Amino acid sequence: MDWQKALEMAERISKILAIIAAGIWAYYHYFRGRIYKPRLELKVSGRLTPRKGGRYLLATVQIKNVGLSKVELKQRGTGLRIISIEEHVKEAKENGLKEKRLKTFPVFEHHKWIESGERITDQRFFGIPEGERIGLKLELRAVVGGIAWRDTKIIGLDAHSSLAGET
Repeated sequence: MDWQKALEMAERISKILAIIAAGIWAYYHYFRGRIYKPRLELKVSGRLTPRKGGRYLLATVQIKNVGLSKVELKQRGTGLRIISIEEHVKEAKENGLKEKRLKTFPVFEHHKWIESGERITDQRFFGIPEGERIGLKLELRAVVGGIAWRDTKIIGLDAHSSLAGET
């Protein structure tokens, strides 16, 4: 009889320890873990298209929710910025280049939130003004809560793809 009571007591203690261990695991996995925090992947790309009288930029922006929870997308602070990269020796920064903002577009305007695993894409078409530039920088920024995600791509322009009046 004493062995049977001892085994029953050991079984009860092991069940209690298992419940405590499961609670600790759930706490670290769900509450302390980053698995349910907002996690996004941003991607921006662009393609120059020659047309009569100038060139146009087709910019494609993409955002994917790689986390496990729905993410509320804030429009304030979310957008696509197009920046001209020019050579200016007098006004240049340390690398001999000057950046000049050409345009900022709102993106993902028709989306209030992004579900887990969902990918949304937006495109903008923009006429590039004439001028001496060696490249374009595309900056995508998305704001969720107090966190901002960014992606940047640079499109280099060689001498044959100058944007100044080429048809």
